[in-house]
Amino acid sequence: MSMLRAVFRASHFGPTLLVTSISLLLALYFGYGWKSGIVAISIFGGQLIVGWTNDIFDFKDDLKHNRLKKPLVSGEISSKNLRYFVLVTSPIVILISIYGPLGYIGGSIAILGVLVALSYNFYFKSTLFSPLPYVFCFGALPIAIAKGIDKHIDLNGIFAGVFLGFSAHFINVLKDLKEDLKSGIRGFPQKIGARYSKILATISFSIGLIFVLLFFRSSS
Repeated sequence: MSMLRAVFRASHFGPTLLVTSISLLLALYFGYGWKSGIVAISIFGGQLIVGWTNDIFDFKDDLKHNRLKKPLVSGEISSKNLRYFVLVTSPIVILISIYGPLGYIGGSIAILGVLVALSYNFYFKSTLFSPLPYVFCFGALPIAIAKGIDKHIDLNGIFAGVFLGFSAHFINVLKDLKEDLKSGIRGFPQKIGARYSKILATISFSIGLIFVLLFFRSSS
C-alpha cells in the first residue's frame, strides 16, 4: 500500500487528478455518456506518465534541494520502479486512446499532448519558450475530446485552454522558482521573476475563465 501511495504521489497526483476531472467533464459535456469514464482513464494514464517522467528527470535536482515530499528523494520508491511503471503504462494508454472512445484522430491528439508535455521535461523547461507545452496541451485537450465524437469545438474553448495552460505553467513554477534559479534553470518565469510571473498568471487565469464562460454561453 505504501508503494502504491508513492507511485501516485510521484505522478504529481493533484494536477493529474485536476486534468483528469476536466477531461471527464468535457467528455460528459460533449455527449460521450458512460464512455466518458474511458476517456478520463486514457487522459489519466497519460498524466501519470508525464508526472513519473518528470520526477525521474528531476531526481538529481530534487535531491540537491532535499525535496523530501518527492517519493524518489525520500526513498519510498526507486527510479527503476518508476521507469517500469512508465514502460508498462505507455502501451496501455496508446491502445485506450486510439481504440477507445477518442478514436484515431482524438486519440492521436491526446497522445501528441503527452509527447509535448514530455518535451517540457527534456527541453522546454529551461528555455524562454517554457510555457509552450502547457499552452499546447491545455489547448489541445478540448480539441481531442471534441474530435473523438466528431463534434465542433468552439474557438472559445480552445482559447480557454490556452490561457489556463499559460497560467498553470507560472503557478507550477512559482513554488520552486528560487531553487530553480540556484540550479541554473532559466525558463520564462525564472527570467522575469516571481513578481511578474504572479501578475501574468493572474491575468492569464482571468482571461481563461472569461473564455470558459464564453464557451458555455456560445454552446448553450
